[in-house]
Amino acid sequence: MTHQGSFQENLEPFIFEQCGFVGKIRWRLRVVMADRKMTNKTLAQIMQMNPVSISKLKNADDMPAIGGETLAKLCDALNCTPAELIQYIPDAEE
Repeated sequence: MTHQGSFQENLEPFIFEQCGFVGKIRWRLRVVMADRKMTNKTLAQIMQMNPVSISKLKNADDMPAIGGETLAKLCDALNCTPAELIQYIPDAEE
């Protein structure tokens, strides 16, 4: 038996389709870090994470799979809210 993604990965498109969700979630960590003049190294030190991990989070355009604890740590370190890190962009209406 081969593994073809997690249960959540396989279920998400179904959930979004059934609930009528459209649009895209944009991850804005790089924008928030730039606004606060926060470097990868500084944020990594504050969060006690590897700078490479911060770089991966920062360079993602789509919302990365992170837990609530990591999101809370990011918000604490950057003095922001989750709403500043996550942006919903609806699909263009035709």
